[in-house]
Amino acid sequence: MFTRNLRSWVAMLKEGEIFLAKNAYQEYFSDMEEATFYQLLARIYKEKCVGKLAKGLYYRPYYDDYNREPSIDKVLDFFTNKYKNGTVVGQYMLADLGLITNPQGKYEVYTNCFEIKTQRIMGDAIVKSVKIDYKNPRLLYCLRMLEIVEIIDDFENVNLNNLFKFMVEFATNFDQQSFMKVLEAKNYKKRNVACIYEILTHFRVQNTLVRLLNSASKYNESKNIRMALEKGEA
Repeated sequence: MFTRNLRSWVAMLKEGEIFLAKNAYQEYFSDMEEATFYQLLARIYKEKCVGKLAKGLYYRPYYDDYNREPSIDKVLDFFTNKYKNGTVVGQYMLADLGLITNPQGKYEVYTNCFEIKTQRIMGDAIVKSVKIDYKNPRLLYCLRMLEIVEIIDDFENVNLNNLFKFMVEFATNFDQQSFMKVLEAKNYKKRNVACIYEILTHFRVQNTLVRLLNSASKYNESKNIRMALEKGEA
């Protein structure tokens, strides 16, 4: 009976719809032993009644092609949930912000809805667990600014006007408590923090980030950040 119920539940999902086994068990199948649930899930996976993206992560197969995995849009929607549970970073974030054009390669995603200790590759997405409240815009500004500082100098022909505009938005919405929460969730280089400190100093935003830095160290600045600040103030 349990096996039939599990098959029926999967069949009610939309083709390509992704679900976490843990959530499915807690919400719909907690009347059976958890070990039994996972045994049955493994069984119907072998029977090709359900597809598997990663450990603990499954989806309803496509009727016309069992080997077809969910599209990148479905994967991004699942892990970000319109910025409620995660966000895209990397090249595609820079492109969304209008800083670069023609991003290439896999999407990079941070999420708080999937328990993973190391990053996972799922089709065209690289997913990593970073536990912050993505619904909080101040946290998101801090995360994005730190990510920009991390990679912006890897690219040529950066749109410096849009970079300056984002820095203005970041400085306007800066909250040090939110910034510290992001640093706790993901370990960034001191060089990134030093660059953020310079941005905030440029816009005369009060902060105490200098306490996180080593006064005896000289941190490499970002050439694109520097050029954007100079261009924006010209």
